Amino acid sequence: MPEVLKLKLDRPEKLYDFILKLAESALKSKVVDSAVIFQKQKSHFEVKPILIEDEKKLSEFNVSAFNCYYPSLYGNLAKYLYLTPIKNSKNFLMFAKPCDIKAIDELKKKGYSFNGYIVGLSCFGTINVKTAKKLEEIIGQKPIKSERIDEEFLHLTLDDGQSKNFSIKELEEKGVLVRSNCKHCFDKISSSGSDLFIYQLPNSQFFIEVLNPSIKKILEDTGYSFEPNGNAVNFINEFKNKIQRQAENILSEIEEQFLKLSDSEKLKYWWDGKLFSKCTKCLACVRACPLCICKLCILKKEGKALDKSQVHLIRLLHIAETCTNCGACDVVCPPRLPISSLFQIAQRNLKKSG
Repeated sequence: MPEVLKLKLDRPEKLYDFILKLAESALKSKVVDSAVIFQKQKSHFEVKPILIEDEKKLSEFNVSAFNCYYPSLYGNLAKYLYLTPIKNSKNFLMFAKPCDIKAIDELKKKGYSFNGYIVGLSCFGTINVKTAKKLEEIIGQKPIKSERIDEEFLHLTLDDGQSKNFSIKELEEKGVLVRSNCKHCFDKISSSGSDLFIYQLPNSQFFIEVLNPSIKKILEDTGYSFEPNGNAVNFINEFKNKIQRQAENILSEIEEQFLKLSDSEKLKYWWDGKLFSKCTKCLACVRACPLCICKLCILKKEGKALDKSQVHLIRLLHIAETCTNCGACDVVCPPRLPISSLFQIAQRNLKKSG
């Protein structure tokens, strides 16, 4: 059974200082030869993953943005692994959300191998990057150092040291939206596929699950304090069950609206009505999807000649069973179509039917 340790932090916002220390420890001790960190682009809300090898440069970069705002250059970190030279790296360290890790696992099933360690982090949703800029107006253009989302609040630490806490509900009323696919995510604290996983539980409790003992050394070299906790597994399982019940309820409501329609009404709603009739066949969803990696892709070759419904039905038939609900397709879609909701409803019914 994996070891679970309690991480002692004097303040919750110190979580990302700890993450930086993990990366520094891994590089300094030569456990890995590189680490994936996020580089800020035009604003705090626009970041891209980069590979660094020098631990002294870590302070120049951001490791927290992935947990709140979606990387704008690559829809999912699995896509970054597939498209960049990191796949040829001898050994790397990567911090990732559960949906990123699920997609990496699916790539491994397709025969791709990656030489690295993955530190997974609890993810309570990512802010829609197109609306996140409204936060700048709310906080008065002050530079953000790091952010953390839990069940109910967005916690910001500003460069000047100030802390700002915002209710997710209130932010959504002001147009700062948590992405819809995150709301019905079942895997917010799933450690599957990780080497280390950092749990963020209620009341600012943090636990670390050591799934790969060979990477435990980087914990010991951070200088932080850890202690065994016999009740941690119970806390984690109770909270995981709560999250899954919430996701089940939200997805059931979406599904109920769909299933109560007749077959002809479903077709009209999805394909002829207000939703997929807006599709421009730009194929941004194909390019963003971490699992759309076929070298011979009929959509890329003949997509423009296909009917709009055919484009999405072909994708649905291709990845419905493996879709990780990362929402990369939703993020890049110009007319904001609810692609991931459709795919997750289909996946859910496939599982029910066996």
